[in-house]
Amino acid sequence: MALLTKKKSGTENLDIADGGDLFGEMETAPRADLDLREKNIRRGKLIKWGLIVSLAMIPVSCLGSVNASNLAASNQAEVAELKANGIADMGKIEDDPGKFAATSALQSWLDAVPAPLPGGQIMSWDGSVKQPGYDKTKVSRMLENFTVLDGAGRGYTATLEVSVDPRGGAQVMFGPSLIPIPQAATDGWAGTELWPGLEPGGDVTPSVSTAVQSWATAYTSGDADALRVAVGDGDSSHTYLVLSGITSVTASASAMATTKDGTIARVELQPTWAGRSNGSSGQVTPMIFDVLIQRADTAAPQVVAWGAPGSGPRLKPYVNAITVPANVLGTATAPSAETSEPTKKGDPGGTANTSAPTGTGSPSASGSGTSTPAAPSSTSDASSSN
Repeated sequence: MALLTKKKSGTENLDIADGGDLFGEMETAPRADLDLREKNIRRGKLIKWGLIVSLAMIPVSCLGSVNASNLAASNQAEVAELKANGIADMGKIEDDPGKFAATSALQSWLDAVPAPLPGGQIMSWDGSVKQPGYDKTKVSRMLENFTVLDGAGRGYTATLEVSVDPRGGAQVMFGPSLIPIPQAATDGWAGTELWPGLEPGGDVTPSVSTAVQSWATAYTSGDADALRVAVGDGDSSHTYLVLSGITSVTASASAMATTKDGTIARVELQPTWAGRSNGSSGQVTPMIFDVLIQRADTAAPQVVAWGAPGSGPRLKPYVNAITVPANVLGTATAPSAETSEPTKKGDPGGTANTSAPTGTGSPSASGSGTSTPAAPSSTSDASSSN
């Protein structure tokens, strides 16, 4: 076989069969980094699509969060509505089928002769505890807890064990037990501060006393409009809850302190209830309030809010107001104004209209209780009788 040769450097012959280079140098060759480059390209594409998918999911996740928040808000609104309608405890009653049986059994026990707890009475039902293994689908046990009071004023926790039938109904199995409620110590541990953290200061001036008495009189008058005027609330859509059945009241302020919303005062009210006597002393155990007073350092202070003792630092002007919706306001106030005006003008005692003629006419605008068509009516009656 003939050997292929190539002339190198013009003179030297290179034997290809012996491994010589046919072209002198290699122009192209397999690259060791091609696999790594392709992997990087593929990795970059995966990262890019991953980012695209992640960005696309952000609105979806936000929408889900919004929907969850709306659902939670809706549930809270429903719970608030139930509480406002006074039926927030429906679930509690449904979940405690042993309550009625336990209450009846405890009352029968207290009424037994001789009395197991002299002067005992049920103060409250304090809930129930499901025994281990409780299951609505089978007979189960519950512990029903009550607070009871004896004739000497000592308190106890009374507990009865009740068996609950999954078909409905319950039966008291054991009890009651009585566990004393700890009595408060008498070493002055509770303190005497009226408003903890707030230092009382300032004297109760005659003007403040007059303002407090004016508020108390309006608050116990049974007239919501009179109270709104007394506190200076200029919003006609506001109304107030008032006490009624009180013939007179004495108010006194004993201490004051300053807050960012005005001056607060501790007030005692001693009412006289209609048909009731205050006894030989002429005094009753007072009601206690905190009131918020504006312009307390002037000659014309005014009570603008009130609440339980201790609530003074949180009182805001007109916080007691109840806003009446416009559609209710238009229908609720008109009849009141229409019927009350003749009474006020005709007879301060409210009896003038009761003796008005019962003919076809209506009382005149002056509220005198007479009717213009009354005479023709009586004439026509006489003609008919003839």
